[in-house]
Formats: sequence, C-alpha cells, structure tokens
Amino acid sequence: MWWEHAQRLQECLHEVEAMHDEALLQEERVQWMRMGAEKHLKDLEAKNTVLMENLKQKNKPQVTQQIQEKSNNRFWLICRGVVQVWHVSP
Repeated sequence: MWWEHAQRLQECLHEVEAMHDEALLQEERVQWMRMGAEKHLKDLEAKNTVLMENLKQKNKPQVTQQIQEKSNNRFWLICRGVVQVWHVSP
C-alpha cells in the first residue's frame, strides 16, 4: 500500500517537473517574441524617420520655390490676426 502511494507520488512529481519545464519554455518563447516585437517597432520607427526625412528633402526644393514665388509677388502683413496682402509688380 505505501509502495503504491510512493509510486503515485513519484509520477505526480514527474508530471509537475514536466509542466514546470514546459512553462519555462513558454516563458522563454514569450520573451523572445516580446524582444522581436520591440525590435520590429524600433525598426519601423527608424524607417518612418528616414522616409520622413527623404520626403522633406525631396519636397524641399518645391517648398523653397513656392516660398520664393510668394515672396517675389506678394508682401504679407500679419497684424492682430488679420492678414493683408499687397501684390508687388516685378
């Protein structure tokens, strides 16, 4: 009788150890997945920054040209929230 109890106890101990090992493996997988997700997010943020800088550089000549055209043809006066525009002949 005590032998059967000891044998069942041993089986339960093996099951608990197996579940513990599986839990550790799952926790390790979760940590790797979390680190991968964080790296992916950082990579996306870096890519977004590069794309925004490229967009700014690409549009910079166009924006500069638009500003020059406006400044060549108009004189802007901003006073008390009212914008007055005078056209200046070249």
